[in-house]
Formats: sequence, structure tokens, C-alpha cells
Amino acid sequence: MPEDEQPKEEGNLSKDSAEILDKVKSFETDHATQMNEFNKFYKMYRVQPTKKRSDNQSNTVLPEMFVEVEAIATAIHEMIFSDNSDAMFFDVVAQDGEMEEMVKARITKATITKQMDLTEFSSKFLPFLRMLALLGNYPIATPWTLNYKTYWDDVMRVRRPAFDSWDFIPFSVTDFSFDDTREDIEQGSWATETMHITQRAARNMARSGIWEKKWVDEAIESGIKRNPYDLEIRQLAGYSDSPHGRSGMTAHEYYGTLESRDDDEIYWACISDDGKFLKEPEINPYAHGEKPWLFGKWFSIPGEPYAMGVGHVNFRTQSEINDRRNFINDLLYASLYNMWLRRTDSGITLPGGKMKYSPHQIIEGDGISDEFLRPLRPDMSPLGPAINLESNDIEKMRRQSGATSTLQAVATGITATESQQIQSEATRRLKAMVRANVSSLLRKFLYRSHKLNLQFLDRPLTTSVERGDGARMWGPVTRRDLIVEPDIKMKLTTDLDFRPFKRRELLEMLDIFSRLNASGQLGARRIIPDPIIEELAATYSIDPRKFFSKEGVMEMETQRAMGNPQIQQNAMKEMVANSPAAQAKMSQMAPMMR
Repeated sequence: MPEDEQPKEEGNLSKDSAEILDKVKSFETDHATQMNEFNKFYKMYRVQPTKKRSDNQSNTVLPEMFVEVEAIATAIHEMIFSDNSDAMFFDVVAQDGEMEEMVKARITKATITKQMDLTEFSSKFLPFLRMLALLGNYPIATPWTLNYKTYWDDVMRVRRPAFDSWDFIPFSVTDFSFDDTREDIEQGSWATETMHITQRAARNMARSGIWEKKWVDEAIESGIKRNPYDLEIRQLAGYSDSPHGRSGMTAHEYYGTLESRDDDEIYWACISDDGKFLKEPEINPYAHGEKPWLFGKWFSIPGEPYAMGVGHVNFRTQSEINDRRNFINDLLYASLYNMWLRRTDSGITLPGGKMKYSPHQIIEGDGISDEFLRPLRPDMSPLGPAINLESNDIEKMRRQSGATSTLQAVATGITATESQQIQSEATRRLKAMVRANVSSLLRKFLYRSHKLNLQFLDRPLTTSVERGDGARMWGPVTRRDLIVEPDIKMKLTTDLDFRPFKRRELLEMLDIFSRLNASGQLGARRIIPDPIIEELAATYSIDPRKFFSKEGVMEMETQRAMGNPQIQQNAMKEMVANSPAAQAKMSQMAPMMR
């Protein structure tokens, strides 16, 4: 580079570094109140006191917030991930009816399903749901990663690449900054993940050439500078802020536009907490052109960057319940371990002199006619109303969050009909939440994962593809075997948590339709019960095709298609895809072995 251009480049880098660091620090300042709120909600979820009380007073925290969040998260998790591994919550469909594309779509779904197993997607999604429900906002990193495993090679232990894959990594909302002028981070101009990593991880980044070694060494010397919100969470979890615990570094990974660049490109960079470039800006390495994060929201509010969660809705009510429970505890304690009033001329002496207010304390007093000592007992009349008010507030919290007593399997003493009505309302709210937020997020993630596969899946991934007859074929898959432009459809089983009620309905319908068919009143028109049977099997997480012969499956599809050209066309496509020719094509697409 000519000498006269060098200062300009250095000046640009200096401007870029200052811009990125200013965005991060300004965001932390602007949203300090919200960050404090997040930590208060988290403390309540962890059943930790949020107020300091005197040593002689009760400081109880009821686990209601924890119970509600767990009920909601586990219910939604069960809606998404059924017990049957074949009944995945999504499907990959070819946008046209070409046989080659249909086969590729099937291979694409099988590949993503395999990667979900390898990355333990289901187990990662549950804690994500917990924090999403509690805090209302939670970010996910969606990088492409190279996974290693340790093997024994004769007498040596070696570490080798096991598989390449996308990943799903939830991280703390207090470590995520973004362009808050837009509601969707994908529409915003920038976003940043703050990472607090160990020395070893930082030096590995430098050895791999991703980060600059000189700046890594300097950043390690300055140590980890955790933001106060992240530090508080670590302390709640039992981590100390010892010098050993601070060994490492803080870095800010940035994806976004840069004012010094005369374009609208998304740049990738990484800087230390003191503004040194660990990774100088370069064009976004991901072909999808998006930032490698997704941002889950619970109760979205138009025009606001943050959504609301169960914590926002129920924190104050929970605080009131805690205060009232502590009042009840103090009242009971004072009744059991009361204070005493001593007549001045009783002749009873006190060891230790004057005593502070505490149970069993004896205080001086005149006006006692007969007794030398008189117990000072509190008025217990407020106890009953306080207990009733607590029960009412707990029910109010559950209605506000959607985690009703019936959803939590808590006996309430109400009738079965009333329980079904409450259950139905809880189902309706959860379904709406799943469809509006969780399903949308999952669909974005699936498209993101597929685009990453198209770009990076070069190392063969051995997976299995289901054939039309239910059998499976095994073999290696690379990005060349995948469909380029799929249509990803969600098929969440939003009634799984209410299966008994659903089963009763389906069995009643099946009985009614069977009677109508047997009566002959319908004439040539006969009701096809197969859709009912399929739904009924789904409540048991069973694939109904396992109970039908091949001929029965084809007949079922044919009957469905009668009188409906669109259904007939789709059924024919499916039968073509399941034909020997299609199986041969599938074998050609990815060398599968039985």
C-alpha cells in the first residue's frame, strides 16, 4: 500500500473501533434500568431475596415465579418435541413437484434432523424457553462450528474433527447489544455479543488466526471486565470474583454497518473492552448476509425494542406475596416466642442489662396490678385475611402468566367441567404464544440452518432418510445433495399437553362416523375416518402408517384425493416419490446403504 494511503487506513480503523465501542457502551447506559429489571426477575426465579430485612425478620421468597416459568417452558417444549423422534416439528417441502427436488427436500429434512441430534438441540431449547418466558427476551447465537472429539489411536490420544454443523447457543440477554431503533434485530444496522472468555480460549482464537495475537495478549493482561449485571448473575450461581476467576478477557463481537465505509455492507469485527481490534473489520463471512444471532421475544410490544415476560407481569405481585408471607411468618414467630412486660418493682433482674427488640425480651413497665411478668402477644386477627389474600394473589399470578393451576397439575377442588374450561383457556393462550413467537423463531432458525448447510456442509454427514414405505436408508450427505430453495413448514403439536381431552373428542367422533357409515343413511357418500385416526395416533406420538399395509396406505391416499383435484395432485406426487424410480433417484442423490 502506498505510504500516503496508510494513515488513512489507520484512521479508518481507529474510527471503526471508536464507533463500535461507543455503540456498546451507549447501549449499556441507555438500557441500565431494563438490565436491572432482568436481574431482579432472575433473582426471583432463583428464589433469592430481592430485599434486605433485619436479622430478626423473616426473608422468605415463595417459588411461584419458578413454578410458573417451569410449567410454561415444559408445556411448550412438549408441544414442540414429541416422544416420537420421527414426528419432527417441521417439514421440508419442494416448491415444485419435480421428483428430484422432492427427494432433495427429504434428504434436507433428514440432514437437519441429524444435526439437531448431534448438537443436542432439544436439551438446549428448554433452558432457552425458560429464560424467554421469564425475561421476555433472549438471544441465540447461530454460528457454524467445527466439533471435535477425542479418540484413542493405538496408544495415543488424539483430537480430531468429528463433524461440521450449525449450532444453537443461547446466551445472556445482558451481553447482547443491538440497534434499538428497530424492533427486529435483523432489520437493525448492527448488533454485538459481549463475550467473557478464558485465557485458553482467547489464545486458541489467536493461534487459529481469527484474532490478532498482539491484541489478545494485551486484553488478557487487562483481565475480564464483566458488566455488573452479568457479575450479579454469576454470584447468584455461586461463582466468586476471585483473581483466578478474572483470568481471561472481555471481547465484543460486532456485525453491522460502519460509518467510515462508503457502503451498506454488514461487517464482521471483534474488539477488546478497551477498544483494540482483535479481528479487523471484514465483509460478513456468512453467505446468508444476516447477523449470526436471533432474538426471541415473548409478549412483543409495538414500537419497543424489548418485549415483556412473566417477570414483567408478575414481579410486583410476587413481591407483595413475599412481603405478606414474611409478615405472616413474623406474626407467628412473635406469637410463639413472645416478649414480656415486667413490673418495675418485681425484683426480677435481667442479665446483660438492656436488651434489643427480640423474641423473649423482657421490658420494664408500670401499671401492672397483680402480675410481676405479663406476656406481650401480638394481635392474630389479621392472619386469616392475609392467608386468603395470598391465595388470591397466587391465582392472579397464574392467570396473568397463563400457568394456571390445572396446567401445573395442582389440585384445586373445582369440578371437572370447570377444570376443562380453565385448561382450554390455558391451551388457547399457549397455542397463540407458540404460533406467534416460538414457531416464528424456529422457522427463522431452520431457514438459517439450511443456508449454513448450503454454504459450509462439505464434510460428509452420515444420516438416514425415510422412504415412503417407512423403511430407512443410510449414507453420507453433503451440501450438493440438499435442496436449494425449500419451503419449510411448521407442524407443532400444540395439543400434546392436553392429550386425554383430545383423545376423548376424537374417539367420540370416530364412533359417530362409524355408526353413520354402518347405518347406510349416507348412501354412496362415506366418511373417511383416516384423518381422525392420524390425529388420534399423534396424541400417542405414534406414526399411523406403521399400522397400515402398503396397499392400505396407497388406498388411504387415493380416497383422500377423490373429489379434490389439489389433494389428488399432491397424493400422486407422494406416490411417485415413493415409487421404485424415486428410490433409485434417492440412491443416486446420496449414496445410501440399506
